[in-house]
Amino acid sequence: SVDSILNVSFLKTRGEVLLHYLEGEYIFISTTSACSSNHKVKSNLEKLNKPLDVCEGSIRICTSYEITEEDIKVFVQKLKHAVEDIRKITMR
Repeated sequence: SVDSILNVSFLKTRGEVLLHYLEGEYIFISTTSACSSNHKVKSNLEKLNKPLDVCEGSIRICTSYEITEEDIKVFVQKLKHAVEDIRKITMR
């Protein structure tokens, strides 16, 4: 269902870098919608004329009925750590 998809953007953090960082934690997110993952098309954010830094920092998070509250807490903690780590490296 649509309510299980969340798009968030982290300024000064590229979504693609965040995606690969979290893969190392066995957390799998996306930077594109499922229907455009194999095509180089404008993202929905680009179509809405959002600034480039918002588009580049965007990630897509999908959940399901199998996701627990504890899973979400762990995800948020690891996401926060990942964003902080990436910013330390890229903002030197």
